[in-house]
Amino acid sequence: LTGDIVEYKAACYCGDGHFSDWGNTLDNIKSYDPTAIAPGRGDALVGVEQVDAALDFTRDFLLNTYRPAAAVAARGGSLKEAWDAVRAACDPKFSDVPIYEHCLPFNVTRAYDEALGMARLRHRRSGQRQRRSPASI
Repeated sequence: LTGDIVEYKAACYCGDGHFSDWGNTLDNIKSYDPTAIAPGRGDALVGVEQVDAALDFTRDFLLNTYRPAAAVAARGGSLKEAWDAVRAACDPKFSDVPIYEHCLPFNVTRAYDEALGMARLRHRRSGQRQRRSPASI
């Protein structure tokens, strides 16, 4: 059971996640050589081919969300600019998958905030802004 950690043909909800940890989590799941998983949405995925496709889809979604937002944050750009950059990267690949539009505002905000070093979620109060170096997703 992977729940929302892995999606297949549905958008990932990243609003309360950590992009810098997610890729390692996907690697850990893969290390168990699962032959079936229950993703966050949709039917159970049975067979190594479907499981691998879901892990690949999730990683691709995360990379295409985080990298553009991080690039904007690194140059001092605004959240609006990050939104535009993520849309440019993600819309061609993911705009037709379920809950994409619903998740997008949360995903872009979280990616941008994490790239700025906000380890905690925006809606929580924190006296610190901690810099985290994102692991490869």
